Amino acid sequence: MRSKNALLAASLALLIGCSSDAVSPSALSGTLAFSYSGGSSGTFSATGALSAGTSATGYAVGGRDQTNTGTVVLASFPRTATTSDIVSLFIPRLTSGSSTVDVACVTTTCAGLSVTFGSANAGGGSFVQLCFLTTGTLTITTISSSRATGTFSGTGDCFSQTALGTTSAFTVTGGTFDVAIVPLLTG
Repeated sequence: MRSKNALLAASLALLIGCSSDAVSPSALSGTLAFSYSGGSSGTFSATGALSAGTSATGYAVGGRDQTNTGTVVLASFPRTATTSDIVSLFIPRLTSGSSTVDVACVTTTCAGLSVTFGSANAGGGSFVQLCFLTTGTLTITTISSSRATGTFSGTGDCFSQTALGTTSAFTVTGGTFDVAIVPLLTG
């Protein structure tokens, strides 16, 4: 599931610039927010539209993965001038309803949420912490061809890049999203 989330995140990062549809930037604006605790604690809140530049408030955007019949949500918020926190959700459904996160799932249609804290904006794969839900619920409340709303919560683990082999507990509560649905790159 982790590599699938990375591929979906990369697809979402490319899709806005490749869309041939003329859509106003405000129509593409979205929000994603939640509280977290465990090895570290705080809140994550990203609001805005995905763009080629950086944003002081971040962005939240969604897409439909027709191949894996699921909904993808990606959000990012700047942590420092050179790093960002990035959230990726995959909900294996294209309609309203709930999906359960199951750590034992090994197919391409596993419900999941990952959070990368302190991801380097310049790439290279460096980060402060990488966290995944191992149990939880991801819910699509409403979905249309242009927007999706929903909720999420659960528990899991975080891994530190600097303290290899060390994990800490991770709990997500009060998660919400309201995002524009944009075309995903396929093939």
